[in-house]
Amino acid sequence: MCKFILFSVTVSILLICGCSTTQIGEEEIVEKSTDNRPKWLFNNPEDKSDRLFFVGRKEKAHKLDLGIEQAKAQATAEIAKKISQRIRTEFVETATGQNINEEAIQEHLDYTVAYVADNVRVSGVKTDSIYWEKIKIQDLGQIKYVYNIFVLSSIPKHEYSKAKKMAGRKLMKSANADAQKVAKEVMDRLNE
Repeated sequence: MCKFILFSVTVSILLICGCSTTQIGEEEIVEKSTDNRPKWLFNNPEDKSDRLFFVGRKEKAHKLDLGIEQAKAQATAEIAKKISQRIRTEFVETATGQNINEEAIQEHLDYTVAYVADNVRVSGVKTDSIYWEKIKIQDLGQIKYVYNIFVLSSIPKHEYSKAKKMAGRKLMKSANADAQKVAKEVMDRLNE
């Protein structure tokens, strides 16, 4: 009798799972903010003569409004990241070939880039476009809905330059003796 019940339960489970059209973990887009995905979702948009563009994203957000704010914050973080990368590049290019303690320079650079990424103040960021998709996820017999959100933000080039110069000034203030000369040259380059 037990074998028959076990067999019946097993067959029932297999039939239910086999007849289901949605597989476990399968995702389905059930709603979108616009009919077509914007081009900037797949390719970074071209900067214009007066603006730089950045894309922020938040995937699997449980609430649309909170996810939008998180995607905006991520786009702003991309701006700070770009500034940090520019400072690192300028610093390394300037320091290369100079008769200075490279270990001390590298240590200072790592600290400064981390500091700049955390503390740079970026103003003038504008949200140019928001695109979102509502996703249905089948998970162990339960259905849940989440949002994938993408934000296109831009910043005027003069605001980007201002933030870059501010980061350069912070670099100068915190530079040790070995880094002071390089930091001065980097600051000059950032002001160009």
